[in-house]
Amino acid sequence: MKETRTRLLVLLSAAHSLNHAFFWVASPILSIIAIDLATSNTMLGLIGFAASFIYGLGSIIAGSLSDRTNEVHLIIISTGLAGLSTVMFLFAQNITLYAAFFISMGIWTGLYHPAANTLISKAFSGITGATMGLHGAGGTIGVVFTPVVSLAVGLIFGWRISFVVFGIFALATALLLWKSRLPHERNATKFRLRDLFTIPGLRLLLIFNFTIGLYMKSVELYLPLYLASGPLNFLGGEAAKSWAAISTTIMLLFGVSGQWLGGRQTDALGPRKILIVTSSLVLASFMLLVFTPPPLWFVAVATFAVLYGNAFYGHQPALNSLAGFITPEDRRGTVYGVLFFVSFGMGSISQAITGYLSDMRTQLTGSERIGITNAFYVLTFFAAAALVLSLFVSRAKENPA
Repeated sequence: MKETRTRLLVLLSAAHSLNHAFFWVASPILSIIAIDLATSNTMLGLIGFAASFIYGLGSIIAGSLSDRTNEVHLIIISTGLAGLSTVMFLFAQNITLYAAFFISMGIWTGLYHPAANTLISKAFSGITGATMGLHGAGGTIGVVFTPVVSLAVGLIFGWRISFVVFGIFALATALLLWKSRLPHERNATKFRLRDLFTIPGLRLLLIFNFTIGLYMKSVELYLPLYLASGPLNFLGGEAAKSWAAISTTIMLLFGVSGQWLGGRQTDALGPRKILIVTSSLVLASFMLLVFTPPPLWFVAVATFAVLYGNAFYGHQPALNSLAGFITPEDRRGTVYGVLFFVSFGMGSISQAITGYLSDMRTQLTGSERIGITNAFYVLTFFAAAALVLSLFVSRAKENPA
């Protein structure tokens, strides 16, 4: 039994890693893509928003299916077809095809999280927080190297190959999942989506998660661009882009420890306290990054990497565990699906806002740095709103079912 659980967790962590890596591939090579396809940050932001919104919609569908059918099959379909869509970037010769493949990737990746989280919440009962943390940490380990690998491959072989490399890994992972014939939990629930809001405390948790999505999705797409054109701009050209990618990788590396610590402390202290602490640290990291004067920018970037990496990724096991605590078992798939819709889907509207603010200020002043900096002021406001909401989310009560 222990061996089966370990194998399940390892393969889920690999699939989880790729699920998030897909959305980090474009981040360090965004300016290269924009030049090659003759497009703007606004357009790339809109495409990112569309893909993430559809990702969220897919999560709702997957959540409902997870409560009714085989979660493992959904995970295999998600990983395999997302990998196939990503390989198709090889043929993205214009912005229309780029958008089509990016959105297709978003459709299939959206099936993953509700199925995986539902499976974990049932298969690892009693150690859910720690297991969610390990699943997150295992996933983040793979994402850690995505910005650097994507940039290196993109500079040497072209940005399309950056996507293809990750697509091939996803296809291989889906094959391993299929061959392993992992066990699954199956339900036959009569729960309907419209009954969702009868769960006490869930509405506030959804609003909180939406606010998190507002800053998370823009950091995911625009952080390297912000660092390269702002704090690290003095390095110039490729050096600024390289160090921006490295800084992002360092942030993700601290995300691994954040997932692990967040999971362990969730079981020890409870998810409510962890959400308040992590929300406080996320806000502190944004304030240091955007308000630190130029002579101390290196310190600000390094501190942001440590604080944001640990705090943002540390909140995830706590949030997922709290959602499980307040939700009856036969409804968890649907709840996890809606949670991912409001954060990854609805929250991704900030990508369009960030891209628009960046382009607008660039046109007015001729400085890309001013535009993207103003956008990060807005993200700091979203982080402050999340902290306020975390104080109220902490009052949610566990569901006896």
